[in-house]
Amino acid sequence: MTQMLVMVDKIDNIIRESINSVLEGLDLDPVYGTVSMNADHQNYVDTNDAWSPQPYYSTINGHRVISLFRNKWEHNPLIWALKNKKWKFKNPRYDIMFLLRRLVAVTKELHENFDVIITTPSSSNLNNELLSRVEKLIPHSKSYKNFFVKYSAKEVYDNLPNAYKKELNVYFQKMQEVNNGIFSYKYIPPNFRNKIGETMHTNGELKLSKEINGKQILILDDTVTTGKTLSDSAKALMATFAPASITFFTIMIPQDIDS
Repeated sequence: MTQMLVMVDKIDNIIRESINSVLEGLDLDPVYGTVSMNADHQNYVDTNDAWSPQPYYSTINGHRVISLFRNKWEHNPLIWALKNKKWKFKNPRYDIMFLLRRLVAVTKELHENFDVIITTPSSSNLNNELLSRVEKLIPHSKSYKNFFVKYSAKEVYDNLPNAYKKELNVYFQKMQEVNNGIFSYKYIPPNFRNKIGETMHTNGELKLSKEINGKQILILDDTVTTGKTLSDSAKALMATFAPASITFFTIMIPQDIDS
């Protein structure tokens, strides 16, 4: 009986250590603006399978999305820390290595191939950094950083329904002042984003038709808020090309965004 109890304790310890090694939440220090990973809880983010990290599969605005985390908080500081804005990592080496390990573990579980990997436009370099990692982990033939081009704020504003122009004018003015006149959803309140029309187009190089048409396309977007950028990039891609499929890969999606 004693031996059995000892064995049960050993098994219990193994289970606890296994869970703690992959269950990772966030600790926040708002005074110093720091973020750190904590293996004892899953506050602010969901990391999925406790035994073996698995990708999250979601359908957002009709598009298939694969993500590393589910976001439990609208303004998650993990993404801000990754973009070097507002928040920073308390232990950069440890925290970044954890994220890279999770990226490796999740991509190993995809068990599917893609022909082409593309990034969406972003004001930070996080998409390109994500691409540099994913290129090494997911089998593919081609990858493109500047495949999409954003429209200017003026172009997007001019195409707004007249009913929303007055209410949204202040946000477009801000883009003119602080975003070099380029449109970005981060300046638009989430409840108005579905009122926005086209925001980007492809680079217009028809010579890429052979690379894109009939192929499995993976589009990288560092994080998803409402899914509008996903829809815009898919629409822009299909306006010029005819891919066999489009899948999105992102670091984080909101917990309740599936549709």
